[in-house]
Amino acid sequence: ALVLGAGGSARAAVWALLDAGAAEVRVWNRTSARAQTLCAEIGGTPTAEMPSADMLVNCTSVGMEGADQLPVDVAAYGCVVDFVYGVTHTPLIGAARERDIPTVDGLQLLLGQGALSFELFTGRSAPREAMRAALVG
Repeated sequence: ALVLGAGGSARAAVWALLDAGAAEVRVWNRTSARAQTLCAEIGGTPTAEMPSADMLVNCTSVGMEGADQLPVDVAAYGCVVDFVYGVTHTPLIGAARERDIPTVDGLQLLLGQGALSFELFTGRSAPREAMRAALVG
């Protein structure tokens, strides 16, 4: 996997990927020292390149409304996950979907986090469809 970013969401993504048994997790950040620090603390391999991988995980703010776009060729990845969420998908998710690359967008992540929190706090199954409707409503 290739994780873009070295902030809090990238830290969570790297930890989760390693915990799930990912063979290799590379971390790219515009400030290479931050990627090196994250990897030294929890694992992964810092990289100055954006190599091809089975999964690309964007944990940067790039793609939010008005932000610059990532210089990424999505064709180099088997799956694209974008932590940026909004009512519409980001250009990164759009480019992946145009190429029929499996995607997970920020709203799907937000819904999953909310549903898990609901279930942990209440001990009941989350009303995912109602939650999804509220998100896109």
